[in-house]
Amino acid sequence: MIINIVVCDDDQDFLDNIQKELFHLANTLNIAIETYLYTDGNKVVDLIYNDKEDFDILFLDIDMPDISGLEVAKKLREKNVDSLIIFMTSHSQYVFDVFETVTFDFIQKPLTFEKIKNTLEKTKNYLEIKRRSFVFSYKKNNYNIAFSDICYLEKDGRKVWIYTIDDKKYQCNMTLKEIWSQLDDE
Repeated sequence: MIINIVVCDDDQDFLDNIQKELFHLANTLNIAIETYLYTDGNKVVDLIYNDKEDFDILFLDIDMPDISGLEVAKKLREKNVDSLIIFMTSHSQYVFDVFETVTFDFIQKPLTFEKIKNTLEKTKNYLEIKRRSFVFSYKKNNYNIAFSDICYLEKDGRKVWIYTIDDKKYQCNMTLKEIWSQLDDE
């Protein structure tokens, strides 16, 4: 499994250090990662809107000049609901604000090896489960259906009907590209 990670913080030394920690932890956890480092949140927004690649995890500093990590996350959610957002900040007063953007985790700075390790383990476990399931949202409800429980999918315009072995039928709105991105060879 390859995990694509974006880290955005206005401190270049911090970025260099967290990248070293992430690669060290990835080796320890036996996972492959690709990291993309940014000091400017606007570049992350450009990446989200102009690049075809999706990212599994975004580590975002909240307090940055020009555009805050919260604003970056809100723009991300307009395009992508699947990426895991992890906020990093030394300002604990933001802890409740981050949940407006469907946040996976909140890490208070200063970051320690143990905090990063716990977060990376948690995201690895979540992504492994997600990649064995069909995950979607419909009318503000989140669903997670095991691939083994799905009989077939029926596409009707933007609507997708998901039929399961227990004779249930679920609806969601997805493109074919979004559907294919979740399916594996099996």
